[in-house]
Amino acid sequence: MINMPTARVSGPVLPTIFFFVLLVVLIIFYFFGTFGNIFSKTLSGTLYLGLAESGSFTSRLYQYNIKSKQLEALQEPTFGANSASVAPRGEELVFVGWEETKNAQLYIIDKTTGGFDQLTTDALRRKRTPQWSPDASRVAFTATESDSPDGVKDWGVYVSDLDGKVMKIAPGMYPLWLSPNRGLYLGEDGVYAFDIQNKAIGKVLPLEGGTATQSMRVAISPDLKHFAWSVPGRGIIYVYDITSLDPLVLEKSKEITSSSFWVVFSPNGKYLAAQEVDWDTLETAPNPGIVAFGLKDNSRTELLDLSAYNQQAMFLSDWR
Repeated sequence: MINMPTARVSGPVLPTIFFFVLLVVLIIFYFFGTFGNIFSKTLSGTLYLGLAESGSFTSRLYQYNIKSKQLEALQEPTFGANSASVAPRGEELVFVGWEETKNAQLYIIDKTTGGFDQLTTDALRRKRTPQWSPDASRVAFTATESDSPDGVKDWGVYVSDLDGKVMKIAPGMYPLWLSPNRGLYLGEDGVYAFDIQNKAIGKVLPLEGGTATQSMRVAISPDLKHFAWSVPGRGIIYVYDITSLDPLVLEKSKEITSSSFWVVFSPNGKYLAAQEVDWDTLETAPNPGIVAFGLKDNSRTELLDLSAYNQQAMFLSDWR
């Protein structure tokens, strides 16, 4: 038998190996940390908008792919359409549409086939901001019977089932869902909660100084962790953390300086998109556009220039 020599690592080599391994680990952490941050800041997904050409008040539905920077019209009927909401599973889209001289109604598009069906047939003349419930069994929306609504008090929050049966929840605007049966909406003096059985169930967030206006907008993140309230007249978007759902508790986390009429959260809840304007020249040159704000790093990214469209007939309604 031949005895082979046993390989031994000498004392001075061990520290060298240790420092080499440590260096590799640091490089890995640096590489993935740096580029991980870059990747985490990469905005993606699709924005859904209602846009009217300059000089027109007849808006139509568009989608904007953030990565490819492509803005294109959706397959839809030839009549006007404004705000839209994508179903939780993404296969259908509900939108507000209207034919000339007729009441606005809710329609559902099958995103695969492009076919559409009318959902509601009620007498409410004006509708906007439909929102699918989390289980896709209902659609909440804002509506009014008035041709000239004067403030939030003249609007109402409604819910339709998939058979087109509509029920009124309360006076107010812009309903948002917290669960298949519960939600929030903007009332005349603050944000209120509702449920399908009890309808309006009380104020959860007061508006400090003044009354709510139609130009305000509220939004909730898909993970139900953040709530946003845009007040364009003050040039502020208030952002709240939702620290509890039952009971519902909202705590203000930041104020974003921006005169914005519409706000929606990104699918991952890390960004807030807003349809922003130049408030000082709103009547003459509003220069509308879509910007995105990072909730953690306070970043600001300009996504889409909308100066070629009529700001008064513009709706930013979903981000998927």
